[in-house]
Amino acid sequence: MVVHNLLPAVPRPTPTLSLRVRAKDVVADGVVSLTLDHPDGVRLPDWTPGAHIDLALPNGITRQYSLCGDRWDPYTYRIAVLREPASAAEGSGAGRSAGAPGLRGQNT
Repeated sequence: MVVHNLLPAVPRPTPTLSLRVRAKDVVADGVVSLTLDHPDGVRLPDWTPGAHIDLALPNGITRQYSLCGDRWDPYTYRIAVLREPASAAEGSGAGRSAGAPGLRGQNT
């Protein structure tokens, strides 16, 4: 007997995490890589290629970034931030210029 789940999928809430910047590396002209982890060292939610996180910057602006690190590392996320001078006041360089302390991330 084959039983299929006929109930509609229920979306699970996306956790909001307070993350810190573990490392900041210049990877190209105008681009930095930020390695983020949880302050308590706990495991971060799994992610798949194409996943993004929303970062609520200390200046109140929220920006979305693609995760680009090692998806098999359960303790860190990595993002690349491109400096866009025309929109720096709007947040593109806000996290980069201050070393991005106090970022809150939401895995989407």
